[in-house]
Amino acid sequence: MISASLLRTAGLFAMTALVFVGCGGRIEAEYRGDASADAGKCGNGTIDVGEQCDGAHLGGATCSSATMNVSPNGQLACSNCRLVTTGCTGSGTAGAGGATGSGGSSMAGRSGTGGLGAGGRLGTGGSVGAGGRGGMSGAPTACTSSGDCSAREVCCGVRTNGQYAFTCAATCARTDTTVACHVRSECGRGETCCGTTNQTGTTYTSIACAATCNGNAERPLCATDADCASGTTCGTSRVLPSAFKVCR
Repeated sequence: MISASLLRTAGLFAMTALVFVGCGGRIEAEYRGDASADAGKCGNGTIDVGEQCDGAHLGGATCSSATMNVSPNGQLACSNCRLVTTGCTGSGTAGAGGATGSGGSSMAGRSGTGGLGAGGRLGTGGSVGAGGRGGMSGAPTACTSSGDCSAREVCCGVRTNGQYAFTCAATCARTDTTVACHVRSECGRGETCCGTTNQTGTTYTSIACAATCNGNAERPLCATDADCASGTTCGTSRVLPSAFKVCR
């Protein structure tokens, strides 16, 4: 009886593993230094699975991305491997919006300074109003980084049915992927473009410039092999659109 029970348990485990792989788990796991499922320890200086940050390493997050642009200034901190926004400042909670906030013929939502005002993200000219996702009256602009957007906009990625679409918006929703860069050349000297993934490597939570990309939860984005570390090459991502390449 014990042997039969053990065989059934092993069979169920194998079937579960096959279903997970078949559904796309760890799609980006071919990257070297990635595949470990160990949670790691908070405080080791590396953003491990289940952590938002670790010490001074914020994974490219900023006050703007962490507060959905409500408090875009100030200093983002990390405590117990969780982002702390108490040091973030700046106006934006009320949002003045456009003249009517109705998403009219001009850009009724784009001049709003806040996340909740009449012309902000959740106002009538925002993402659920007549003016479309970013409070604009026309179709949203496609982007690969915030450099493709206007001064008041950021590049936001939305994943639908397993496919990403990146467009400019006044602010990104909490579930969106904020994209500050897509190649190393868009970052400052000594920085690289890092994409932070979820635990399974199937979605990206943010793509931003950082001093280094850790090998557990972040992927270096690249334009050529020269952007990658020794022993890795630049190739098309299996998760992001074809305009995005990753080192592997």
